[in-house]
Amino acid sequence: MHKRPVMLVPKSFPFSPPNGTTYQQGDEKQLCKKTPISIRDIHPCLLGSRDPHFLPPMFHLGWAVGEDKLLELLIKEFPAYIQYSEPDGKGVPLWESIFCIVDGIIQDFNIPEELHECLEVADVLRPDGTIHLALCVGDNRIGILRPQPGAIDKIAERFFNGEPPQWHLDPIHWRWKQKLPRVLSPSEAREWAARMNARDAALEKLKDIHISAGVLNATTPPPQCPPLFKAGITSSTFLPSQYLYNDTVPESIYSSVLTGTGCNTAADTLACLRATNSSILQPVNAQIVHGGFFGTWTTVLVIDGEFIRRRPTEVLRSGRRALLAISNANEGALFQLFPGITPAQSVVIASLYANLGSPAEQANLIMGESIFVCPSYHLLRASPGAYRGIFAIPPSYHEDDLPFYFDPLITITGGGDNSSVTNSFLDFALHFDPNIKYDENNITPPWEPYAPTNTEMLFNRTEDGQLVIRPETTDPALLERCAFWESISEFTAQ
Repeated sequence: MHKRPVMLVPKSFPFSPPNGTTYQQGDEKQLCKKTPISIRDIHPCLLGSRDPHFLPPMFHLGWAVGEDKLLELLIKEFPAYIQYSEPDGKGVPLWESIFCIVDGIIQDFNIPEELHECLEVADVLRPDGTIHLALCVGDNRIGILRPQPGAIDKIAERFFNGEPPQWHLDPIHWRWKQKLPRVLSPSEAREWAARMNARDAALEKLKDIHISAGVLNATTPPPQCPPLFKAGITSSTFLPSQYLYNDTVPESIYSSVLTGTGCNTAADTLACLRATNSSILQPVNAQIVHGGFFGTWTTVLVIDGEFIRRRPTEVLRSGRRALLAISNANEGALFQLFPGITPAQSVVIASLYANLGSPAEQANLIMGESIFVCPSYHLLRASPGAYRGIFAIPPSYHEDDLPFYFDPLITITGGGDNSSVTNSFLDFALHFDPNIKYDENNITPPWEPYAPTNTEMLFNRTEDGQLVIRPETTDPALLERCAFWESISEFTAQ
């Protein structure tokens, strides 16, 4: 296992390493005992990103009441946003629906769009080290709902008996992080830490940042929360296994790379790899990739808690943008084997797919649904008003839909050109609604949002080549399988 560069955090910084030097695994269990922090009592240097060299731990301002309480709140206050385990509002409410509380608050409290990102249902650390879900109204890095007068007080009064929100430590971003353009040597780092200790003492006297009347104020106000984008179109939403940076899988791959390059004996293995010529790295890379299962990605980005903060499934739950999600009917036909599941989970998977064709066809479905098809349904649940499409024009393998987006020369034998397929996507790109058509010859019928009737638009053709575009309803058995894949996403590193 390679070691990260040593980072010396000034001892005077709140939530600095308990041992006084560097963070150790499990330190978050000690640091979270100092939380929650009342809205007025957070230390000034934890607000924003004012220090030019260090980024503070992340604190969420909210109510850490847990999954059950949030689901009760949703059922009581926003029943229209509940997603059920069966179509037509039948079955039991899905716990993932709690992420839609945010949408209800946005509508009921008339929160402006530029502040939507401040509202979130997020994981936070409780004082005992456990992780709870919290309804949050901002964090210490991007700001809070301060520009919306009285919004925080109104949310507290309506949902939490007037209890104000508190600052809770993030379970991933619980450390101070370096923002230095380069890694300091140990002596330079110690010198810098000494300067920071002196500077911090001076800042304590200045008190140029203060909190009063439950509202954050600062010499430089926290930035607003502008949305990164307003809408999106997904095609074959891709959800490979994505592990924590120190998980056994990426560590095993890293060890193989070290052995293959001869860097396994180096004092600084990462520096050794960076200095290794590509003529040595490339054969090692090819060997490791070919050693993996066909259709899987051996080296993918890891969850480091900084650049990538959460597992993809967790991120998908926090959608809330206009969305058009497309999947191909036979996504898994070119891929093999899904790793990382327990024997008990394998038994459940076998039963779910037992009556779905030959063993090869079952394997194709398992691969296609777990990695490409089901992620789109996870995303649809998090995006009220989203549209769903299925590209089933034979053979409808993965990527077979791409020419229909970009190549005007593709034709459908005996059924005219593909303009109605292409134009439906273009209409959404132009208006966020595929029903607002710029071409009157577009034969796509009225396209309802996916929720609440599980409606999706099928793009197919008949045996004699005639184009077929019609609305259908998602197979409940597919939704059941997707719900299972989501329930074990922690085990599949999704």
